Amino acid sequence: MTGYRFLILPFLLFFSWGTLAADTSGADFLKIDVHPYAAAAGGALVAGTAHPHQALAVANQAGLAGTTNSMLALSTMPWLGGTLLFDCTWIEAPGPDLPLTIGLAITGFSSLSVEQYDINGQYQGSTSLFDCAAGFFAALPLPVDGLAAGGALRFIIRDVDQSLIYGFALDLSLLWRFQLFGFDDPAYRNFSLGLAIRNLGPNLAFSGSDTFDNRLPTTLSLGLRWQSMHTGIAIPWFSLEMTSYANEGEKHWRSGFGLILLETLEVVFGYRYGSDVSGVSVGTSLSFPTLIGMVRIDYAFIPLADEIEPVHAFSLALAL
Repeated sequence: MTGYRFLILPFLLFFSWGTLAADTSGADFLKIDVHPYAAAAGGALVAGTAHPHQALAVANQAGLAGTTNSMLALSTMPWLGGTLLFDCTWIEAPGPDLPLTIGLAITGFSSLSVEQYDINGQYQGSTSLFDCAAGFFAALPLPVDGLAAGGALRFIIRDVDQSLIYGFALDLSLLWRFQLFGFDDPAYRNFSLGLAIRNLGPNLAFSGSDTFDNRLPTTLSLGLRWQSMHTGIAIPWFSLEMTSYANEGEKHWRSGFGLILLETLEVVFGYRYGSDVSGVSVGTSLSFPTLIGMVRIDYAFIPLADEIEPVHAFSLALAL
């Protein structure tokens, strides 16, 4: 199996090389990493992560295969111009007799209150814009050692002025975990390869005049991740990812670095190459047991370009 493992790399790189030139999409809010762990890691999570699982509900659902706990997570991220992004994720593992992980994820964007003026500067009142993507996802192990598959189906609706934009999108993902440079424990799968196609589907439909580009922000992501031994005081990890925006003709390179301390505290750094909004990012996570389950708190600090105020993202998760 080792020989075939590396044949997949040039194959995937070949099919991810080309992109189609087009305008920006009609659902750009889906391109933002709302979960603070993903934001702190530069979005480089397509090859999986040790924790938190809820960040994989968008990045690569295949990474949730084998999950044994039920989880609920809430995330919030104040964004540009007083806008707000939020995310709610529920993950359920039916049990050992059914090796299938399922869940629901809701991602939303709100402009809060926006004041409107006519061309003469007369106040016309206020309005608010709201976007939402709600979907179902699933993951299961495949009959190949360390290989898992996942996917998601989501419904998208946007409230743009006096029009509604709506449609469906599909995610498909693979994750392959195996041992590479583990040294101490050859059985430990410390290296992974990930592939995800996100937001695949037909153009969004408009209830009003067709004044906006209605393409989905379809992406193809390919990445790798390495982590040292899963036990110890300090556990470093590294991830690298290439994301191609098929409908915008763009490619972004993303990298993430992290250090897990005593399996309780984690410090994360990220870097995005090709992004006009943000480059570096940093975050931290804290996990601790309670009477009702394991609680995890994530935080991300994201400096933005062009003297825009930085972003602070937060998440609270409970694993039962």
